[in-house]
Amino acid sequence: MPNTNCLQGIKCPKCGNEASFRIEASIICTVTDDGSEPTGDHHYWDENSYAHCPVCETEGKLAIFMTALADQPMPPRQYAIGVHNDDGDCYDIVIKQGDRPIATLIATEGEVAPLVEAGNRYGTLRDAAVEIIQDWQELSKVTPEAIARLQAALFGPGGVLEKAGAS
Repeated sequence: MPNTNCLQGIKCPKCGNEASFRIEASIICTVTDDGSEPTGDHHYWDENSYAHCPVCETEGKLAIFMTALADQPMPPRQYAIGVHNDDGDCYDIVIKQGDRPIATLIATEGEVAPLVEAGNRYGTLRDAAVEIIQDWQELSKVTPEAIARLQAALFGPGGVLEKAGAS
């Protein structure tokens, strides 16, 4: 049955749950040195607030749960991959959505060198990484299976590095 009060128009896009959600909200508190007390029962959230479905673990901006916004086109996702070496034997590979890191991989120099070469020469590496990131978001968390898919896309038969001739 559709909600008619606080959750009106909110439904999990993955499992259809309408009963309850965890939603990031702003509230006003009276704060003293001894602690804080909420002032009144007023709190605020909007389509940019973080939301989580406790049934299927889907999470993201509340906008993806709002049925009124579901038919509107979502803005394109923007991803970046950064590689950092602090003069050690390992590289930190960070995948970001906007300014927010969403995944980090630590790899040895020997593992990263072919990736950097292929990434500098071929757009296919970026395409594979974006595809895996989208899978991760659909899973709502990074799992061993998602990491295995990334490894297969990069290193497996027919993977990016093989296509790039960097294997």
